[in-house]
Amino acid sequence: MPAVNPGRYPPHLDLYLNNLPVKSKIGSLSTCVETNSGFFNRFAMTGDWVRSSSSKLEMVINASVRTVI
Repeated sequence: MPAVNPGRYPPHLDLYLNNLPVKSKIGSLSTCVETNSGFFNRFAMTGDWVRSSSSKLEMVINASVRTVI
């Protein structure tokens, strides 16, 4: 699906990911929502956003938890 506003990065994905055929194809049982800006800004101020979580994500994937990245 082409981005409606190609200047935004990352593009809004919630409308696409909540589309019933897409949800069915990826096996989603929940509704995708974009992060609340206020929450994100407060979280970013903690400094945690600069830490890598790739090792934890690898553990989740290796535990056969279905993920969408």
